[in-house]
This record gives sequence, C-alpha cells and structure tokens, in this order.
Amino acid sequence: MPQAKTVAIIGAGPIGLAAAAHALEQGLKPIVLEAGPEVGHAVRQWQHVQLFSPWEYNVDRASEWLLAATGWNSPDPKVYATGAELIERYLEPLATKTPLKEIVHTSSRVTAISRVGFDKLKSKGREAAPFELRYQNGRGPETLRADAIIDASGTWFSPNPAGANGLSAIGEIEAAARIAYGMPDVLGKERRRYAGKRVAVLGAGHSAIGALIDLTRLAADAPGTEAIWVLRGNNPAKAFGGGANDKLAARGEFGAQFAALYASGKIKVETQFNVSHIDVEGDQLRLGAGSASCGRHIISNELIVATGLRSDLALLRELRIRLDPAIECPPGLAHLIDPNEHSCGTVRPHGACELAQDEPGFYFAGMKSYGRAPTFLMITGYEQVRSITAEIAGDHEAAARGETGFAGNRSVQPHGRSGRSSRMLRQTGTCRSGRVLRVGCCRQTGSQVRLRVRKRRIACQHRTANLARVAYEAFLRTCRRLTTATSVSLISRCQFLPDALNAETTSGSSRIDTKTLAGFLPGPRWPCLRFTVSKNSGGMTSRAGRIAFNCSSVSSGRSVSFGFSFIHRAIGVPSGLR
Repeated sequence: MPQAKTVAIIGAGPIGLAAAAHALEQGLKPIVLEAGPEVGHAVRQWQHVQLFSPWEYNVDRASEWLLAATGWNSPDPKVYATGAELIERYLEPLATKTPLKEIVHTSSRVTAISRVGFDKLKSKGREAAPFELRYQNGRGPETLRADAIIDASGTWFSPNPAGANGLSAIGEIEAAARIAYGMPDVLGKERRRYAGKRVAVLGAGHSAIGALIDLTRLAADAPGTEAIWVLRGNNPAKAFGGGANDKLAARGEFGAQFAALYASGKIKVETQFNVSHIDVEGDQLRLGAGSASCGRHIISNELIVATGLRSDLALLRELRIRLDPAIECPPGLAHLIDPNEHSCGTVRPHGACELAQDEPGFYFAGMKSYGRAPTFLMITGYEQVRSITAEIAGDHEAAARGETGFAGNRSVQPHGRSGRSSRMLRQTGTCRSGRVLRVGCCRQTGSQVRLRVRKRRIACQHRTANLARVAYEAFLRTCRRLTTATSVSLISRCQFLPDALNAETTSGSSRIDTKTLAGFLPGPRWPCLRFTVSKNSGGMTSRAGRIAFNCSSVSSGRSVSFGFSFIHRAIGVPSGLR
C-alpha cells in the first residue's frame, strides 16, 4: 500500500483548518503551520465584528463531521456570530477536540519554500522532488518536507498602504504609531486611543464604513471625537450597497444605516483625496494630497487606513508561481473577480483545476487565492480545499466536480470583505460589466462563448461556459511551452485574458508534427480536462498554417475547440496571427 502523501497547510484559519479536515477525509497526512500563537490568529484581529451571514453558512462540511464525533453542540443556524464567537464556538473546538489537535502547530511561521535539491532555475526532475518548507518556532528554525502545499495564510497582515499609487505615502512609515489598518476595535480595546480625537478614515469598503459608524457612536459618549471620511473617488453613494434589495439582510441593513448617517451630516467627507504625504506635527497628522507644499491637506490626530489587502509573496520566491499581473491571483480566476470589471463577487465554484500552478502540487486557497480582489467568500474557500485535497489524493473526478452550487449563495464575511451570489445579482441588478464577452460571469449557463483572436471569431455553444475559458488558458500554456522549444511564434489577443500570449523565441527546432505537439499538452497540470490535436493543416514545417485544438471535460464529456493560425518566424522578423 502506498504511503499517504504529506500535505503542508500554511495557516490555521477557517480555510486552513477545513483543508486539514478534507485532507484527513482523503487519507492524506496534513500538517498545519500557523504563524500566530493560536488558531484563527487573523480572525482575532476583527473578533469584535459581526458577520453578514448566519451560522448555517459558516461551517465547513468535513469539519462539521469531525466536530460531530466529539458531541459538539452546533450553534443556532439562524444566528449571526461575531468573529470572537466564530473562534470560540467553531475554530477552537475544531483545532483542540478533534484529530486536528495532533497536526496543528501554532507559533510556526513559514519563512521560505523550495524543492529539495532544486532552485527556481533547475527543471529536470523537478516535479518528483518534495517541497521543503523553512519555518520558525520557539526552538528556532525548522524544516518540513511535503508532497504538496496549500497556502491558506490569508492576506490580513499585508494591508494596502495609504498611498493612492499603491506605495506607502511619504512619511507613512515614520507616522506608524498614529496609523491603524483594517478594522480597529474603536468601541472596545482601542476606545481610549480614539476617544476625543479627530480621526481620518481612508477607504470606501465595509471596513471603512464600520470604523466610521463606530466613531460616530463613540462621539455620543466622548465629546470631541470627530470622524473624517477620506475618499479617493468622488461618489460616496457607491459605499451604501444594495440596501433593502441586498439578499444578505444584515449587509443591506449595514449599508442603509451608513447611508442615513451620511445624510445626517455627522461625518465630514473629503472626496477625490489621493494621499501622497503624511507628516507628524506634534500630536497631529497632516495628510497631504498632491504637492507637499501646494496640495490639499487634512489635519487629524489618528488615521485608519482601510484600503484593502494584498498577498505576502516573499516566502514563495523559489517556486514557479504564475499570477495575474494586476490582481495577483491565479490567472484562471482573474476574469471572474477583477474589481475593475465587477461590482460583485459572482464566482462559480472552483478548485484544483483553476488554482493549479506551474509548480505541481502547490495551491493557493482562501483569501490569498484572490490576491488583491476584495470579493472572497468563505464558502468558496471551503470548496477550493475540498477540490484541492481530492486532486492531491488522485481523485480527479471529485476534484473536477463542484459541490456547492453557486459559491456566492453562502457568504461569511466580516464588514471588511463582501460578496453577492449570482442569484442575488440577477434580482438586484448590481453587477456591472462593460465587456462584450461573458464567460463565467453573471450568465453562468447556456450562454454562447465568443473567443476573439484579432479579427477572427470562434464561437461555441456550451452549457458550462467557463470550460471554454479554462481550456483557452490551458491552450495558451501549451503554446508557451511550445515556443520555448521551437522557432515558431504564436501571438494571440483575447479580450478576457490580460496576460495574453505574446511569446517569441530565437532558437530551437522548427519541425513539429501533430504527435510532437501533443507531447506539449498540459496533461497533469489540468487534470479535469482532456486535450487532443485534431488537425494540423499546413504543417509546421511551412511558413504558415493552422492548428485545431480540442478540449473536453473528463467528467461531463462536453468539449470546445480552438483554431489558431501561426507563422514560422525568422529571427528579427515581426510575427503575428494570419
């Protein structure tokens, strides 16, 4: 009997613990490394915040089965919990009273990951080498070897800075003692810090709104407390949400409450204020926008920065990781969650297939899989780790099968993270996307997928539209691999793929037939899809030709096809599609 695969899971939050539960269910050997002193370390930073959804949507299936064996009393499914209650009634019992207690290691911060005997550059035999994780605990540096890794470390401790350009504002680091990030407990343990102070709140999401509401409540008991809402945009109403039309009632009430507060005039608002400088002047902060001498400025005692989160990728430097260049998420998710295109969190259930990396066996899960996008749903993370652990265990059919329906039908986010289901969006009409192409967006089923390459259009009718998108991404990966070994240059342009193929090479063989091309197909890296080369007209020994590429779903049998033209590029001659 083969030895169980070891799976290293980074992070012991809701998604990390769920990953461990699913790994046990699959007969794997999970080891959880948590940087904080206790499980749910990130959740403890916002434990004063109430969730937008009731308990019935907050518990992972595999985790619930482990808890049930201990005689766990599940909470009232209709009650809305706070972060503290999520920890006390769910995360702590899961980590201390179930088999997970033997595999969760707290105060164990992962500092670096690589392959045993392989740096990032070395390729031959790489996939067979185990991963090596370096982590730090009370005994000093430690090393762990694993067959697979699930990075569920989240993004909470990597907040975006105050600077509107994505960089820290000039002086922001020096003013750190007077700046808080995320959702400070204004009415609780941080009350003395903010009482009687003039507080600027930068941001337009639920974290910022929650802080502003709490500051106005504090002002009723602590005279002199003043809240200033600092917006980079010019439309405060965008922050009000769907109100009564929001199918998450608690979130709708939250937005309506803030809209009423804004209308009352109790909050001063500064719009189109792009922070560039922060100066400390005695017990005050001077926030500047534009030129340090001639631009606008705001004077406050404290600053709360709630401008979103980003991933800490430093520990992955020696791994071959591919991310969307803007969102910093796996490329297969980018078109679904891009906040530039969506005002909603409409994301279909997804897992190992979409989250696979160029480093086989490594997966992002949870909030970190979304990079900088602010629309992650906890139930989406539960489905991610179910699929990932099934794939690691070799159950490809289970990995490819979605089990939660629309992921957005369950939401478990604090005020700082939001999302809406596809069903809700059709009723409220809050999804806005100006693109012609709709693949895996608000029209989930029965839609015609149009793939545009220059002036050519290839259309396919497909019940599961997103298969076309996944297949196309896999095809581009094949082309990238192909162009590293030949002097054939393939260049594509597609509206929904920001990092569209633009590969060139100056060395290698120029002769590739159908059989050889098939050898470059992704195979194990896209386990839920089957690829074949159905046609190779013109031949790749000629100066021009066409490749017909077919992709079919292993589980459903449905397929899509792509036909691309190519030219054989001589060195120094521009290339493009016919």
